[in-house]
Amino acid sequence: MNRKIFTKKCVLVYTLAILCLILATFTLNQALASDRPILYLFWGKGCPHCEEEQEFLKLLRQRYPELEMRWFEVWDHPEFAELADTLRKAYHEKIASVPLTFLGDQVMLGFQSFETTGAQIETQVKACLQKGCVDALDKIPSQPSVKKIRDEAARNKPDGWELYPAVSPPRKQEKS
Repeated sequence: MNRKIFTKKCVLVYTLAILCLILATFTLNQALASDRPILYLFWGKGCPHCEEEQEFLKLLRQRYPELEMRWFEVWDHPEFAELADTLRKAYHEKIASVPLTFLGDQVMLGFQSFETTGAQIETQVKACLQKGCVDALDKIPSQPSVKKIRDEAARNKPDGWELYPAVSPPRKQEKS
């Protein structure tokens, strides 16, 4: 009889432990998710694909004013080229090119058109707004420029890069 009670208690303890682990993982993922998505664009001066993506992103910003964007020109700024390369490697992207876009857990290399790459970016924006997404810089927290960029963004005073802060609070989830 005691063995049955012991077995039931063990099953109960294991079940509670698993539920606590699942809850902790969910809570941690929610805590890591930014309350507003931040899109990072690494681009090169004179690059036609970069210019096309920038035009797309300006339109996207009008549709999603809660999206923050941080743009870094890499050809004339070696410190931003190094940041892009470090992020690229953290995302396991093998090819180095521009434009290079990071949003949440996604990286997009190049820009084909509004209808293809643009649609991919917009899909990721929507997913981030619904579920939250991590800040790409969280993948490289020890990179020296990360703290500097975050400080400059918080003060709304970027040094050598472009900041397009979110201009509205995150959208509330609609109940179905």
